[in-house]
Amino acid sequence: MDGQLLTVRAVSVQSATADAKWFTAERPHGQFMRLLGLAPRIDSDSVTASCDRGVLRVVMPIEQPAVRKIPLKQPAS
Repeated sequence: MDGQLLTVRAVSVQSATADAKWFTAERPHGQFMRLLGLAPRIDSDSVTASCDRGVLRVVMPIEQPAVRKIPLKQPAS
């Protein structure tokens, strides 16, 4: 992450099957990169990522606004 920009980079490798003859492939192979602009309220210090069976999961919590109490002044009597 760089400020409000998340960069995702990955490399997809072609599986090596000795006797396979491919007519088409469902997904391309090689490197790719995606840039995602984040909302200003994302808590960038708490972003986590995991990968399970080729599925990338990125959790971006939203910052909770600070609660501020404003005291009420009593009118002078």
